[in-house]
Amino acid sequence: MAQKKKLIIFYACQHRRATLTPIQSYPPDIQSKKINHFLGRGLCSEKMAFVKANKYLFMKKLKLLLLLTIFGASANSQLQQIKIVSFTVKNQLPSAIDNWNSSPAALLLVAQKLPQSRPEGVRLVLQIKSGGAVICGNTSATGLPVDNFTTRTFTVGELTGGLTNCPLLKDGSYTICAQFYNIDKVAISNEVCKDFTVESPQVVEYTAPTLINPDNGKIYTPNEIMAPLQFRWTPLVPKPREPVTYKLRVWQLMQGQNGMAAMKSNQPIVDKDVKELTQAVVTNLITGPCKPPYMCDFIWNVQAIDRQGKPIGRNDGMSESWSFGATNPTANSITNISPVDKKQFTLDEAKSNLTFRWTPLVPRPRDPVTYRLKVWQLMQGQNGQQAMRTNKPIIEKEMVDAAETTVNGIITGPCKPPYMCDFIWQVQALDRTGQVLGETKEWSFGATSPAVTSSLANTFPTDKKEFTLDEAKSNLTFRWTPCLPKPQGPVTYRLKVWQLMQGQNGTQAMKSNQPIITKDVDNNTEVNVSSILTGPCKPPYMCDFVWDVDAMDAQGKVLGS
Repeated sequence: MAQKKKLIIFYACQHRRATLTPIQSYPPDIQSKKINHFLGRGLCSEKMAFVKANKYLFMKKLKLLLLLTIFGASANSQLQQIKIVSFTVKNQLPSAIDNWNSSPAALLLVAQKLPQSRPEGVRLVLQIKSGGAVICGNTSATGLPVDNFTTRTFTVGELTGGLTNCPLLKDGSYTICAQFYNIDKVAISNEVCKDFTVESPQVVEYTAPTLINPDNGKIYTPNEIMAPLQFRWTPLVPKPREPVTYKLRVWQLMQGQNGMAAMKSNQPIVDKDVKELTQAVVTNLITGPCKPPYMCDFIWNVQAIDRQGKPIGRNDGMSESWSFGATNPTANSITNISPVDKKQFTLDEAKSNLTFRWTPLVPRPRDPVTYRLKVWQLMQGQNGQQAMRTNKPIIEKEMVDAAETTVNGIITGPCKPPYMCDFIWQVQALDRTGQVLGETKEWSFGATSPAVTSSLANTFPTDKKEFTLDEAKSNLTFRWTPCLPKPQGPVTYRLKVWQLMQGQNGTQAMKSNQPIITKDVDNNTEVNVSSILTGPCKPPYMCDFVWDVDAMDAQGKVLGS
């Protein structure tokens, strides 16, 4: 009833709108409470209570609005200390944040500090969000510290430094947000967000090139093989977006090799990069007769690579390997006569004079012909072709217009490993300018190895003995049997130890490497060696060794090995 009365009074006073109307913006319970307050104090009539309550509530609301205005102005001034001028984010980014650095223009942020603002302890906060939830990034406490600046550009390398705690992002849509904070962890710029997506790259299976020309097994004439030769192949399928380089390689086979062995062991005679084309012309593949140990047989292939040199396509972008060859260009004829091929001499014969004979060059040139005799000694594990290719001739002798020559002292003592009592010889015919006019096929001969006057044998370490690393680092004792029969004079035993390198066997190491241990002992059949190893065996050195002992007399002559 009291509430109804107050409302009646309120409506009766509508003509005083200027003072009474604002009270309507408050709920009835607040109106009643404030009116009763003034009535209860007996300060005024009901009408006057209405007026006072209205005035009181209006002033309270006005104060509140003023406070909100002041606070809003203060907050806005804080947010306007730094302005993010631009924030560029690539639409699609890799799932690994570390890979963003290699993605051109992945992230770029330009910020400007407004005049008169002097924020302290500025930090840049970067966060990656998905569905409104923060996945990773930093905070106002851990943001990237930023030195004082007027205008600054933040690169992708700097920005990703604030995302080091981010996991590998799954495929999907994301938002990355940037905002600056001050030392009090209060935002001093607006937050700017950009959307991006992560999509795993689709793996494209490219078909490797297919060879077209020269056809597999093609045999050229001498004139054809010495002319410019065209190589052709098919491109990668499908065509990649990036430029493709095709690497053309051609190998020449040597005697005793097949195509695979030539590709593995020989250097290519052609190694050519062809950009975005599927053909190439090679000139001067050969310029004359194919001379042993080289054959007129070849093998070739093509590999597709990208701009970084990485293979593209199946089988590492490699085509099949095809072969081709040629009949050997005609050369003048010359033939060995003596020693006959595979001749075996006695020791005395090999130590005496040996006569080498061959047929003269046919047809006979008008100018004088120089005949060059070469003799090579084989080493353990070698055949004749390998000896000719890698060993220095032990005999090299030239004669003018002669078809024979005598050589003294092919052997002067025992054939000691790694050297064998086997030899190979050949004769070349040369004109006055040194150009080869013709050459014989290589023939071999041998001799019975002279007997060693005394014998001795290794006893420890036993052959193929395996030591632990600690044992190899400590003292090792080498033992051997004495010379038998025992010489009359003193005997010096010389121990040698070689360390093998990758790809070597013991014989090759003894031939090519310097001994890591050389130690002489007199009239003793054992010696201690310390520190064969001082640390891990690092490539190209292996933890494999070979050793032997020579017995020598007082003049240094080898009595046994």
